[in-house]
Amino acid sequence: MEEQEFKQTYHLLNPTPCVFEKTILSGRGRCAACRRLYLAEREGVLCATSNPILCAQFRAAIAQNAQFTLKLTHLSHPLPHPKEMKLQVGALLGLQTLLHPETAETSYIDDIKTLLTLSLTTFGSLEQLPYQELIKFIHHFQIRPRH
Repeated sequence: MEEQEFKQTYHLLNPTPCVFEKTILSGRGRCAACRRLYLAEREGVLCATSNPILCAQFRAAIAQNAQFTLKLTHLSHPLPHPKEMKLQVGALLGLQTLLHPETAETSYIDDIKTLLTLSLTTFGSLEQLPYQELIKFIHHFQIRPRH
């Protein structure tokens, strides 16, 4: 299957890809609202929720606030894989640690959808999230530990 055909077929089968697909596919977390999709020996993640806007808004807000720490002068889409992983996993682990301090030593996100819903309940809105604290987690997150 040629790459262009694959992309066209993938977009037909997955009209709402998960915003945190890289986090899920890397084995760093899971989401109760996602479904895995297999096509031509590749794997994707489909968002099965009726309202994926919260995830997209959170990702956009954290990207906007983390530009300096990611060493970006402007946001381009898509971000390079290492920066996207640092952004997604670092922010989600930070949010999980802030909401559940007992998970501070964990490197796995239990449920992204529940985590974002709980953050809205706790902080009131996305604008009121403690972005300065989350940026610290993004800054310190490493994709692979150095040997």
